Amino acid sequence: MAQHELKLLESAALTLRGDQTRAEWEQQSLNRIRQWRAKAAQDVAGALDELGKAVRTAMLGAQAEGAAGALVDLPNAPAVPPLDNRGLMLSEERLGSQLAAALQQTPRLLEGVLREAVQAGVNEVRAGTSTRRTGSQRVLDRLMRQGVVGFRDKAGRNWSLTSYAEMATRTETQARALAAGEETIRAAGLTQVIVSDSPRECPLCRPFEGKVLELDGSGPRSLADARAKGFQHPNCTHSYSAFIPGATKQRKPESDPEGYEQKQQQRAMERGIREAKRAQVLALDAESKKAAGIKVRDRQAALRKHVADHDLKRQSGRESITRAV
Repeated sequence: MAQHELKLLESAALTLRGDQTRAEWEQQSLNRIRQWRAKAAQDVAGALDELGKAVRTAMLGAQAEGAAGALVDLPNAPAVPPLDNRGLMLSEERLGSQLAAALQQTPRLLEGVLREAVQAGVNEVRAGTSTRRTGSQRVLDRLMRQGVVGFRDKAGRNWSLTSYAEMATRTETQARALAAGEETIRAAGLTQVIVSDSPRECPLCRPFEGKVLELDGSGPRSLADARAKGFQHPNCTHSYSAFIPGATKQRKPESDPEGYEQKQQQRAMERGIREAKRAQVLALDAESKKAAGIKVRDRQAALRKHVADHDLKRQSGRESITRAV
């Protein structure tokens, strides 16, 4: 999904480059945008097949991980039958539909930004304030910071294409992994789970680390109650596994609130690197491209220092603007 967005952004920026006079540039840019829209529609159609394969792979991995982790801490874990794949198929259908709908409307949303960029360039020249490239670059700079925006979640929040795809994928794969874990635990005839001790835990989940929770019910010691209080929110790093009184070893959790803040700072620095990389893609001249390249290198150097100073793991995929779904 991110690769597709980048490809669209690269081709879109090309429609606004050129050294013609204002009148020639305006007309030629609009003509290029129409041609770009037709080509973008073809690219989307081709990308949908690859999207289906990516969704299938992500869901199979989530289900396998959830099932494997459910009984991991049990001595002499009982054998359980294979999971019913109906839940897997529903999850695939849900995620696939969300991502396909987002992908299909991306060319229309991006076309609106391009036309706005052309008009901004024309307005700058008419006002005599600067060049048409300055006005167009200003619009593209906003696109660089935000991505292709226009995808709304159930809460009414707007997302860029890549962020929306990542959010939807994280949400659905997490749900599938959790469901697979619960199904596995129930198939083993067990009803209690113990929460993992996750490094650099967030404040919402910290109270539940190492706790034993009931799979069923809604009381204060239930999984449902913990979730109602924020446990296992999107991006949560906690899991749980089956618990047998007297058999499962309980460990005292270790709290690391400073580590959580350091991890959040790392995420912010990763977003800054992605922003600078998009600026390279959308630069309308060599000078802007060079400046963006310097910013990329400076931000990467700052991130290297941050992860080294705080013993964090650097995840290059989170700095990329071309990673898959």
